[in-house]
Amino acid sequence: MWILMRFWMLVLLGKALVVNGDDLNGWSSLLSKTESMTTMSCTDAANAIQQFVKDARLSAARSLAQTLPPTCEKQVSKAYIQEADMLLEILEKEEDGFQQLLTPSLKSDRAQATIDDAWICSIVDIETLVVGDYWEKCCSSLWEYSSPNRSPEQLGECFPDGIPVCCEFFEGSPSHLRLPVLRELAIRLRLTFDDYEMRFIALEQDGFLRPFDVSTVQWPAGYFLALCVAAPVKCGIPELESILTKRPANDPIAIELGSGLGASSIALAMATLTLNSEVEHSGPPLVIATDNSLRALALNTANIAANSLTEAIKVQRMDHFDMDQVQQLKQSHFGESSEEGFSLVLGSSLLSFFVDTDHPDAPLWQTLDILLHSEADKPPALALLVHSKVEPVHPPSDGTFRLVRRISGDIFEMRTRSAASSDFELSIFERCDDGCRASERTKASGEGEL
Repeated sequence: MWILMRFWMLVLLGKALVVNGDDLNGWSSLLSKTESMTTMSCTDAANAIQQFVKDARLSAARSLAQTLPPTCEKQVSKAYIQEADMLLEILEKEEDGFQQLLTPSLKSDRAQATIDDAWICSIVDIETLVVGDYWEKCCSSLWEYSSPNRSPEQLGECFPDGIPVCCEFFEGSPSHLRLPVLRELAIRLRLTFDDYEMRFIALEQDGFLRPFDVSTVQWPAGYFLALCVAAPVKCGIPELESILTKRPANDPIAIELGSGLGASSIALAMATLTLNSEVEHSGPPLVIATDNSLRALALNTANIAANSLTEAIKVQRMDHFDMDQVQQLKQSHFGESSEEGFSLVLGSSLLSFFVDTDHPDAPLWQTLDILLHSEADKPPALALLVHSKVEPVHPPSDGTFRLVRRISGDIFEMRTRSAASSDFELSIFERCDDGCRASERTKASGEGEL
């Protein structure tokens, strides 16, 4: 099966290269449909990847990188980083727009994750999943794991009782314990929405092309946030469903801070379109996905396109610590009005942004104060923030935001390796400009916690 999958991946890649062969300055001649990528030298591969990036085809570069042996990683990574960083700085200044220029035009350009048959795959127990490179051996789409060189014994591990193991990340499996999969160039999330419909989010990563770059891989906190916004009722946020169904016709509804790969923004856009399925979306985007990293925004763009949401989500660069940038972004969507703003702010693993939040002048509260609306005729504006349980976000007692509740990752079975309670929780904050002095509901009392 793996051999057949690899063959068709090469076929698709070959087709992608033929379409724009003139742009590759001859490199496409090296890639025949049936020829293994291992026949290509690392230097040739690095040059081909550089040319893809020069043509603003970053997804095609990642797709090619998936097929290369580990011996090429260092060389192609250097070529990718050097060329991509120059490209992104140039494209950010283009009048046509960063997102438009980086949206992949060909499906076959995209790096592909391993796809489950959701009805017959086998969920691996925690003990097996976290040992060594089990997930990589059975689920990776990288060359060294999906090559035909694997032994029958290795293949047998991945088909317990003749059933393939589950490789996607989904509620009810311990797969979150493998996040982040630092070397992978593509992964796939399986989300169950409140209408019990199963949907999938295809995500490209920079993986080994940018080793240990935190902004270009999927993290478990962002995965938890995506699960929650996809199924707000199950997650315990019924207020969110009210916001999504009463969205304004001419304004975006939400903004994500530090969006990374864009998984949460994509899940929220999917949920919004599902809840409003009787109305065809037109006009402004539903969600604004922001990050200060151009690398992350490039991946956002590719992933939004891969999930057919280019009209629903807009990517914009913003440093959420820079109040001038925050104010400018808000005004670009809502004008000079002080009361208008987003109904929802999303954020996960924002690290130093979640420090010293018990002070009213902490950057978190300043940013939320600018971005969230204060209109009395709309449902109260919310901030959904996922963080580590050991570093909870505490609002000041005399501020303009109150903690509504905290939700543990346990609700989606995101337990630790020792099967203890989840390391992550989602804190929901509500704007209350009418002088709310409601103290934070503490864990000790259990009030407001799920």
